[in-house]
Amino acid sequence: MNHAVQNAQKLLDELRYHLTIERVPVSKAATDLRNYVLDNQGRDFLLVKPPDNPFKPKSSCMFL
Repeated sequence: MNHAVQNAQKLLDELRYHLTIERVPVSKAATDLRNYVLDNQGRDFLLVKPPDNPFKPKSSCMFL
């Protein structure tokens, strides 16, 4: 019986925790995500080729 009470207490604590989480409508979250992606797409190297690496050693070897 003690085990059942402990399980119920854990469940109650979890439910109380989930009650305090701030909920955001999906429409607002989707709009915020879209705006973030559009604002930062110039720095996303999956969309834009990164500039040449200035620390890359210059090769002087040429094949003839």
